[in-house]
Amino acid sequence: MEWTNQQLRAIESTGGTVLVSAAAGSGKTSVLVERVIRRITQGEKRCDIDRLLIVTFTRAAAAQVREKIAGQLSALLAQHPGDGHLLRQQMLLPFADICTIDSYFCKLVREHFHLLDINPDFRMLDESEKDIMRVEAARAVIDRLHQEGSGEIAHLAELLIESNDDSRLLKVVIDLYEQAQSHRFPRQWLLDLAKPYEETGPLEKTACGQFLLAQAAEALEYLIGASRALTEYAADYPGLAGPFAETFNGDILIYESLSAILKDSGWDEAAAAVASANYGRMKNTPKDCDGSAKEYLKNAREKLKEIFRKNVAGTFFVDSASHAADAARLKPVAQKLIEATLLFGEEYARLKNEANAADFSDVNHLALNLLVAEDGLGNHVKTPLAEELSLRYEEILVDEYQDINKAQDDFFEAVSKDRNNLFMVGDVKQSIYRFRQAMPEIFLSRRDSLPEFDGVSYPAKVLLGGNFRSRPGITGAVNFFFRRLMSAGAGELDYTEDEYLVPEADYPPGDGPDAEIHLLTVSKDNKTGDEAAYIARWIKSMVDGGAQVCTKTGTRPARFSDFCVLIRSPKSKAAVYIDTFDRCLVPATSDLTDGFFEARETVFMLSLMRVIDNPSQDIPLLSVMLSPVFGFTPDDLARLRLLDKECALYRCVVAAAEKGDRKFAGFLDSIAAMRRLSLTMTAGSLVRRLLDFTGFMAIAGAMGHPERRKANLYLLIELADRYEQAGHIGTAGFIRQMDRLAEENASLPEASEHGGAANAVTVMSIHKSKGLEFPFCILADCSKQFNKTDLSQAVAVNPSLGIGLSYRDAEQFTLYDTVFNQACGLDNYKRSISEEMRILYVAMTRAREKFIAVISGENPGGGLAKLCAGLGSGTPLHPFAVRKMNSFADWLLAAAVSHPNAQTLRRMASLSEAAAIPDRSPLAIVEASASVPAAEEQPAVERPAPDEAVLERIRRKLSSVYPYAELAAIPAKRAASEAAAGCVDRVFFASRAPSFLAPKGLSPAEQGSALHAFMQFADYALARQDPEAESERLVLAGHLTRAQREALDLEKIAVFFASPLAGRIFASPQVMTEKKFTLAVPARELYAQLSPVCAGENVVVQGVIDCLFAEGDKLVVVDYKTDRGVTPELLRERYRGQLSIYARAAAECFALPVKEVLLYSFWLGEQVELAAGESDE
Repeated sequence: MEWTNQQLRAIESTGGTVLVSAAAGSGKTSVLVERVIRRITQGEKRCDIDRLLIVTFTRAAAAQVREKIAGQLSALLAQHPGDGHLLRQQMLLPFADICTIDSYFCKLVREHFHLLDINPDFRMLDESEKDIMRVEAARAVIDRLHQEGSGEIAHLAELLIESNDDSRLLKVVIDLYEQAQSHRFPRQWLLDLAKPYEETGPLEKTACGQFLLAQAAEALEYLIGASRALTEYAADYPGLAGPFAETFNGDILIYESLSAILKDSGWDEAAAAVASANYGRMKNTPKDCDGSAKEYLKNAREKLKEIFRKNVAGTFFVDSASHAADAARLKPVAQKLIEATLLFGEEYARLKNEANAADFSDVNHLALNLLVAEDGLGNHVKTPLAEELSLRYEEILVDEYQDINKAQDDFFEAVSKDRNNLFMVGDVKQSIYRFRQAMPEIFLSRRDSLPEFDGVSYPAKVLLGGNFRSRPGITGAVNFFFRRLMSAGAGELDYTEDEYLVPEADYPPGDGPDAEIHLLTVSKDNKTGDEAAYIARWIKSMVDGGAQVCTKTGTRPARFSDFCVLIRSPKSKAAVYIDTFDRCLVPATSDLTDGFFEARETVFMLSLMRVIDNPSQDIPLLSVMLSPVFGFTPDDLARLRLLDKECALYRCVVAAAEKGDRKFAGFLDSIAAMRRLSLTMTAGSLVRRLLDFTGFMAIAGAMGHPERRKANLYLLIELADRYEQAGHIGTAGFIRQMDRLAEENASLPEASEHGGAANAVTVMSIHKSKGLEFPFCILADCSKQFNKTDLSQAVAVNPSLGIGLSYRDAEQFTLYDTVFNQACGLDNYKRSISEEMRILYVAMTRAREKFIAVISGENPGGGLAKLCAGLGSGTPLHPFAVRKMNSFADWLLAAAVSHPNAQTLRRMASLSEAAAIPDRSPLAIVEASASVPAAEEQPAVERPAPDEAVLERIRRKLSSVYPYAELAAIPAKRAASEAAAGCVDRVFFASRAPSFLAPKGLSPAEQGSALHAFMQFADYALARQDPEAESERLVLAGHLTRAQREALDLEKIAVFFASPLAGRIFASPQVMTEKKFTLAVPARELYAQLSPVCAGENVVVQGVIDCLFAEGDKLVVVDYKTDRGVTPELLRERYRGQLSIYARAAAECFALPVKEVLLYSFWLGEQVELAAGESDE
């Protein structure tokens, strides 16, 4: 292979530490492999392959590096078959440390477990199990802090309240822990986050204050530049130049004076100056001036004024005194959040120890503990093991160095020879894993501090800008867009010539531009579907039209597999693309696991396992019986239910089989056989056996999207295997595990399509495309808005500025911003936008031959004039303006509008051709509509005349109105208890205290349930003699828990059994407790608003009568109540409706009149009779 000069520098610079900044497509993997080959085969200082540590970030990348090294060694041995050194390297290669960083940590920890006092056979948690365990640990900690009555935790819960639970607070704690684990000393890093609340100097001297002042200054800088650009725009229109120049120059004076004040004054002085700023009136313009240009300039000025109000004046929303009060008020809250995170770490560690498991952050820190120790003076020094490893490795080669975190970087320092033998390769423009705690700032800091390699001095950096992947038109487009968009303020680095992609790939001349922007008009209601259909038609036209793809040996016709559709957030949209492509006869595949638990094949298999575990579950049984495996019809099931309308469906199946129905008998035989299998098999083996037994894998293969369905079934097998490997057993336990995964929305392994379609379009996320390349790449869903939740988080954590808390007023429940929260949120959003910029870079650099960005909307170019107002033609665009944009579409259009070929965009933006800047790479702007072109419409077919009689019948049926439509708004079944003072009684709504405030561990409601359980299961005669002994008997029988037993008020129970009511019960010849009933009640009695047509329909009401006893030939209904702080009148009012239904049910079920309806209040220790006439049933 012929290497470029830059590549040779990277390969041959073996005298010390080298950082290689390698652009997309620059052949960095090939360079790394060639460097390894030369290190182990050439020169006097050659070494064995096992003296190198080669670290990658994915197993696939490690396997690729190992494979390439093996290939080159084989080629060298073919030339020199007797070379003993080469043979030795070939033999050592399988044992060489070529691995992911996580696997190396695991290996190191297991080899030296004795130094850590840990069990060496620990297992690694998979992502799904880790997610569940973390939620469990976080919930336990937060509940404990609530029980302790922590006011700070209560404040945090109020800040993060959502759906009346602590789910957001749990997520904040887990995320904060995850961030801490990416640092060498997590505890100290966490404690340091509260330090901003301890800063006592002037607000403008604090870290948060300085950051906000810098943001305001940047906004003013942008406003000055935008005003000047608009002045230049006005100069092209006679009659507008003078008035608008005067107006904008006045605005510029305001901005410049405020900029000077922000630099030299304190916070409050700057706030006063900003508040007193007053815009002048727009100057009058001649009547005969250009009206559209005037309107454009007026709107542009209003936009700048709004930016000033929000981003400059809005910065000074508090004064220094208010900030000091916020700091004092919120400091203990921040400290409590840190404490909760530390406690979470301890609880999470306890759960992992119980499971003999660890996650990757654990092994990272364990590995660091092996290598770094304190010397007694507070200094951190290398351990003897670290010194040994430093001597073992001649060089440490790190791929994807831009994605490491601080703890990992400290590891490389510890295992190296004082950082003098590191070879680090990466591209910070492709660092897109900040959500996994990647810290691109580490790479940037190293790169900025190192000089370019001069051939002699170390440490140094080498820049690889040559691109061996893409056509020149694509590299040119990437350079054009990113020199306009990417800067230190929006992307975390300036896209200078050092960053440019230099086309090195050899391509024959192509037809037309290699980069295109398609402006697609779509319908409002089906944007994603319309866009998918347009892309599918475009791909099909390329394949059918004979588009060519270049190969190493020439060209060939394009195939569907040459196309990739990239989506920033495909979670809810990939399925739409797959389905739409399918309808357009374009094969497509995706590797997303979203919708796994809702997929038909998953639902069937889990339902089948539920039936095997417990066939008395009606819904899973119905799902299984109606599946293609067993083929029962709705008529079969209706006929089955007619056998018995009350019992479980499974009992009906048994009854039908006993009556000789062969179909149902065969079904029972199959279920019995599968149940026998489940007794002796692991979960994974059972899933495999069930697939064989039912033939469901073949059935799934005959359904739509067969490869996706089979991939989901293979994923289910993998999850079952992992469940067993984690030490769990049993079908029931596996089903519960699946339910928890679905409930917690836990991470799932990727559902790989086994033997997937060899010729299909790939639909994937941009993140998953990293490291891949395709001849044709289409960037879809460009109009999706950026996630701006960082700007509105009530709790924001920033690695530089600490914990940013909002404040919620306890009396008014109003949420207020603070300097801490606003600064942290803004900086987090800046980091997020920089990541979005790098994601766009990754997307554009995947294409080899053509890149297309599809920008969809009802009027995709309609907002271009507003978007481009005041941007100017400078390069790069002001970072403030770039961060204010809302989507990839905004970025692409704002940059493209200045391209020489973008006349269409300039017309839409009301810009003159003077706005174009020179560029030699062609760019196509295509306007299109999602409607099917006329050429693709089917030819007209002569149709027979319609049958008028049939048409009339159809019209009559279509015009009919369903008379019972209003019944759809009411439930067909309800509980009798819902009649207690209405379904939701606002008098009592939210009156119960939270469970963590319960004095004895159980909430009042749980204590009431305990008493009801006692009354349900107790032997009344024994309870009358000795309530305490009877309660102990119920504990031993499993009817009560120990906590419920301790919550019982035995004195109140004794009062009941000594009461006259108890005497009547004991005297009755027939007593029934916990009597369940189902009653049909006319809907008009429950819903008075129904029309006469619907009022006569029945509503099913179900309930349970606590106690029912006979006196003579009449019945007495008794309901036990544990409500506290009540009066007899309140109880009557609250439960009149419920008890009326109980009385009616008793009368109908037993064909006896109801004599009395009584409440017994354990709180009052007395019975409460309903008023006369209320129980007259």
